[in-house]
Amino acid sequence: MTRCQQAFFELLRCGLWGTTPAADCFPLTPGEWQQVYDEACRQTVQGVVYDALQRLPDDLVPPTALTLQWTSDVAAIMASHRNMQRVVAVTYNLLRQAGTEPVLIKGLASAHCYEKPQLRVNGDIDWYLPSNVLDTLPTALERQGIQSERHADGSLCFSYDDTEVELHPRLADLLWPAHQKTIYNMNVREGFATLQVGAPGETSIDVPTPGAVVTLLIHAAHIFKHTASVGIGLRQFCDLACALHHLSGSYDPALLTAALRDTGLLRWSRLLEQFLHRHLGMDTTLPIDDASASAADCDRLLRLTLSGGNFGQHNAQWQQAHTRGRNRLHTLRSLCSHAPFALRYAPKETLSLLFSLAKGQKNIQI
Repeated sequence: MTRCQQAFFELLRCGLWGTTPAADCFPLTPGEWQQVYDEACRQTVQGVVYDALQRLPDDLVPPTALTLQWTSDVAAIMASHRNMQRVVAVTYNLLRQAGTEPVLIKGLASAHCYEKPQLRVNGDIDWYLPSNVLDTLPTALERQGIQSERHADGSLCFSYDDTEVELHPRLADLLWPAHQKTIYNMNVREGFATLQVGAPGETSIDVPTPGAVVTLLIHAAHIFKHTASVGIGLRQFCDLACALHHLSGSYDPALLTAALRDTGLLRWSRLLEQFLHRHLGMDTTLPIDDASASAADCDRLLRLTLSGGNFGQHNAQWQQAHTRGRNRLHTLRSLCSHAPFALRYAPKETLSLLFSLAKGQKNIQI
């Protein structure tokens, strides 16, 4: 790991857990600080890393121009968080008026597991709705003046106030039928938690979110799908680390272990745990007694994450494919390239991904 990468990870760990960065990673030259900033942007964790900068002595902070740019970025992230709170509340009521009961997953629900939710970079708003509900929802949305679009995996998306909203027919990115059944049954067993959302100064509302075990399954499955396909960024690992820390003590460890085993994610979760301990400084331990993951595979996971950044979008091959409209071909090539690694950790899900993409992305949306 380079000096800049060491400094970046030190700041990321300190931003996640509210600790003070070790002085032996600094000082950095202006060029090195630029590399740290660029990596934070590539991994969409610039808000968390910025928080750690506040605990550095004045003589170790980035150059003034870069600090001002970084501060501006974080102000925009915080404004986006406030707006997303509002849009989640509005779209929840909108979907209920259409006769549904949506469940908030990922995104803003993940942010609320952070010590400072407003510093997490947000993307789309993700709701879960059963597939039979999604089949009839476009008509109901159209009556409210909203045009929706069907994705290849059966999900619906629409835009509200310049924010993308996605409605998913599955709680987690699991394609193997028995694994889907497991998480459905676990969701029924756990029931729903609630999350209070709303714009500052406005009346907050409670929206449903999955229970603790299902939430952790969602994170593990999401990271696996993107690792096995086009790539993954550090923000998703941070989401899982914060969720494990935030939810510690709120679930039955035996229940989580059984759910990980029944969804084929047990060995994969051991690798994730090793990664989170080594690189993100997570002190929470997963309640699983499966054999330890390979250190070489943990290093490979790190290289893959650093090479492509957020969802692999900074990989040269991804950018070329996106420019030329060859996203599906790039995804298939990436899946084949990562298959030997992925098959060791979740073989059924890997085969499901390959089969779904090969037959025309009927069940997969990358």
